[in-house]
Amino acid sequence: MQVENFYEVGYLPLLSGLMNDLGLRRKIDELVPVDRQCQTTAGEAVQLLVLDMLSGRNALMNVDKWAAEQDLDQLLRPGLQASWFNDDALGRHLDRLHEADIHQVYSTFQLHVYQHERIPMNVFHGDTTSMSVYGAYTKPSQALQIVEGYSRDRRGTKQIQFGLIGNADGIPLYGDVHDGNTSDKTWNPDVLEKLHAQCAAVKLKDFVYVADSAAMSKSTLDAAQRANAYLLTRAPNQLKIVKAALTSADAAEASWSEPVSFVSSKDGATYRWFAAEAEHESHALRLIVVESSALDKKKENTLTREREAECDRLTQAVKKAAQTPFHCRTDAEQAAEAFREEQSSRFHQVDVTVCPQERVRKKRGRPKQGEVPPVDTVYVYRLPSRRTKRGFRKRADGHPALCWPPLYHPSGEGKRWTEASCSACIKGRFTLK
Repeated sequence: MQVENFYEVGYLPLLSGLMNDLGLRRKIDELVPVDRQCQTTAGEAVQLLVLDMLSGRNALMNVDKWAAEQDLDQLLRPGLQASWFNDDALGRHLDRLHEADIHQVYSTFQLHVYQHERIPMNVFHGDTTSMSVYGAYTKPSQALQIVEGYSRDRRGTKQIQFGLIGNADGIPLYGDVHDGNTSDKTWNPDVLEKLHAQCAAVKLKDFVYVADSAAMSKSTLDAAQRANAYLLTRAPNQLKIVKAALTSADAAEASWSEPVSFVSSKDGATYRWFAAEAEHESHALRLIVVESSALDKKKENTLTREREAECDRLTQAVKKAAQTPFHCRTDAEQAAEAFREEQSSRFHQVDVTVCPQERVRKKRGRPKQGEVPPVDTVYVYRLPSRRTKRGFRKRADGHPALCWPPLYHPSGEGKRWTEASCSACIKGRFTLK
């Protein structure tokens, strides 16, 4: 018996088995034309690259040298040689993937995974992020614009952006790479149309799309309506309908729900909500103002610290100003009024009073025996012993209860989510992030 090669098994054969079970190579080869002159296929190249990344290597170069240390007969198929996966060969496969619309290839395979594993397809979360790059990148590319844009990590550098749509567990359904200056307000409507096409392929009539506040635009609302989708997002505070909803929630007769918890722990946060109807950009919406007990307490502690710091600041400011006496009451009152206007106060009402003081006029030398020293009346201003604290509206200003920006969901007959369902759904968004 002669031993030709030996390999470290590790966990890669297990991962390769999972990919084979999902049909990764077969699905990609169905979508990307196979070049008969190539000894490998795009599906094999993709599976090897994924295994390479999952092995812990960072740079996707010299893959053929790494492949020479692997059992390719077990990981891919018998008869493959590591030299067939050199950088030039992999580059040509990647070009074929791009020509076949890489985003469509990826989303089609992920849709197949959802069906194969019977993953629910009723709620999807969408989000984007950016990656800054180094270099000039002066030559424009038709495939991808590497330019400056809104950066999530640092401003002033050129970047590309990634978009991802998945379920509440973070399992992706669609992903793309787009220009560095693409706005979320542009990305959301475009991706909704593609998501609608995917859902239509599996005869899914409607779905819920969860996104951030950039989705609160006419183009996204129109795209959601065309896709027969229900949109769940955070509405910006500057909108008139949001301000009206907060005002209604702050009213004494506002009808709030009973507190509800989404966890079994007794110390878990509780939520309650106030619902309202509104219209925005010719679309009927349901607004939900959500109040969290955990954010309540956190905000209350923060406000207490800020209020105490403001009180100390005002006290020190008046103490310093009081060291300058005025010999005329009118001058003192004018200075006190100027002091009130200069001091920005969020928690306290600044009431400065002008008080007369008698001060002994000091003369040079030793006073004569029995001489009564002259006394001058001066005027100083100071804060009263009790500061008047400003009151805050309970909910509309978020003190002490913090108001989340209202969530909205297009209202429709036959399918109206409860406020509890909307709140639970928006919590799942952070898994995708």
